[in-house]
Amino acid sequence: MISDSSFDFLSARIIIDSDCPWNVTDGPESLIRFFEDPNGMRAGSISTPRASRILCHETLHFWQILASDYLANLVILEWSRVKLFESTGVMLPRDAKWNEFLMLRNECGFSAFQLMESWARFWDVHMRGPHHIIDEEEISINFLPEGRRTELTKPCMAKYLGKDVTAYTIEHFSLVMTNGIDCAIYGAPYRWLLGLIDRTLRKLQYPASAAHTLACTLFPFMVHTAFGYSDPISFFCKLAYKATNPFLLANVSKMGAQNSGNNIGLSWLTMFDSFERATLVAEVQKELQFSGYQNGFRRFKDNIECSPPTYSMYLGRIPQFLDRRYYLAFLTREIQDPYIRKLTHLPIDFTPDVIFCHPGLPDYRLMLAEYFSPPVIQFANARTYGYMQEKVVGSIEVSVDASFERTVDESVSRVQRFRRAETAAELGLPLNSFES
Repeated sequence: MISDSSFDFLSARIIIDSDCPWNVTDGPESLIRFFEDPNGMRAGSISTPRASRILCHETLHFWQILASDYLANLVILEWSRVKLFESTGVMLPRDAKWNEFLMLRNECGFSAFQLMESWARFWDVHMRGPHHIIDEEEISINFLPEGRRTELTKPCMAKYLGKDVTAYTIEHFSLVMTNGIDCAIYGAPYRWLLGLIDRTLRKLQYPASAAHTLACTLFPFMVHTAFGYSDPISFFCKLAYKATNPFLLANVSKMGAQNSGNNIGLSWLTMFDSFERATLVAEVQKELQFSGYQNGFRRFKDNIECSPPTYSMYLGRIPQFLDRRYYLAFLTREIQDPYIRKLTHLPIDFTPDVIFCHPGLPDYRLMLAEYFSPPVIQFANARTYGYMQEKVVGSIEVSVDASFERTVDESVSRVQRFRRAETAAELGLPLNSFES
């Protein structure tokens, strides 16, 4: 029995300490069904709330690494230790950049690790809905204004699930982002940004709810962008101070109302493609004297010899992923989905980043699940693999790739052996102490 649930960043293995909730022989297709309906409201998808929460959150960590130059570099540094240990038997200490990742920063009071967790929390809350998490984590709604405690139904979501689903207010979202069982880890960054915006808006006599709306609008692009640089905390904080000037906040507020009818999903996409965003990022990059933004794929590609196989094997899927956009463009002649329409109108270079920046949007997370499902999920009773073979552009053939499975299994074994040796070194024992 597995004693804990987690994401092993080196092997990209998700570990869930409960039985597999679907038929193992169904293979990767079950992951697609899961991301269509993370709350198990459709027959055949996951119905166990805890398993659903873990799989959502840990998959987001995998996507974060693919999206982030900073996180991909940490993985590469750690994999270099694995390779050195395997070739020489020498166990080097972790690179100093790992200490910096975990260190609380004076300018904001949280670490890059906490910012990463807040980033994942943001999207797993959006994917599953705050109302589910409020119930599961027994979060009190007494913090909300009395008139904002009720939940509404949104029939327009029926196109995804075939039934009405429960919607939520922005205050519900902020409540779950700043409270809950792991709030000490993920709550600080979002609370910090929310406080910064609230202090500015109070001076302008905006309603209290405006701060929650603007924090929810700005956070995704800010955190995604920050992790594309060598110091995400410095970038995030400077970006936050610049983004919360009164003039810009007023513009963002109007942008959300005018361009997307207060639809938060379209507000995110409008902000990502805006002149304001491009200007802010350019200013912060220049002031911090950072080189240009880079995603995790580019870092793995440029360091292919030092990259774990469970990441580098996904590099070949980028062209197919981009081709998918043209297939979707063809679909939108008949299906006028605004999220897909927005995607097909963006420059081609924007496509991967805008999708990885917004993994909670239904259409986008399905694209990620099709092309970048986590390589392996270890349940208590089974190991399942998440790789899918492409048959033609825009059509996925769900099948088992034996070479992929062998590579994943070998990587998992290598990482486990390294971890055993690392534990022995920390205890002052011979490195082979825990080998059978």
